Amino acid sequence: MPTIKGSAIAKQYPRFSRAGRSLGVVMGKVMTPVCRQQGLITADLVLEWPRVVGAELANVSQVLKISFSAGRRQQGCLHLQTSSTMAAVLTYSQATIIERVNQYYGYQAIDRVRVFHKPLSGVVPIKKTATLVKAPLPEAWQGLLQDVSDDSLKQALENLATSLQARVS
Repeated sequence: MPTIKGSAIAKQYPRFSRAGRSLGVVMGKVMTPVCRQQGLITADLVLEWPRVVGAELANVSQVLKISFSAGRRQQGCLHLQTSSTMAAVLTYSQATIIERVNQYYGYQAIDRVRVFHKPLSGVVPIKKTATLVKAPLPEAWQGLLQDVSDDSLKQALENLATSLQARVS
């Protein structure tokens, strides 16, 4: 039986040639035309908003659009939606938002931010990484570790002792 190259399979079975695409690629292609009508350069900013500005700001804001002067794709205005209670936080963080968005695009895409006061719709909060609460060091280990002078070594040994104690308990 002759071997069939990948492109021949794609021609013969076009429905299956797209099976390996990730959801992000498909969503980007679907959302880009819609986002361009709304004034966004690409849908990537909407999809990557938590990575661009961080979890704290992404939890309280949504990108609406970027508006540019006629015929230009630089020095635009980013339109954000947030609740009234968080508008002051976004206003205070405008310089950071502008810097991060321009860094994301790689050029000065925006130079202003406009904040609209409307309740957020359909935003799922992005969870922060959990901070571990340090358990107290067992007394038997405290006496052994008091003679260790190197702080990083002492911290590593304390962590080891705490984890061993947790496994025994």
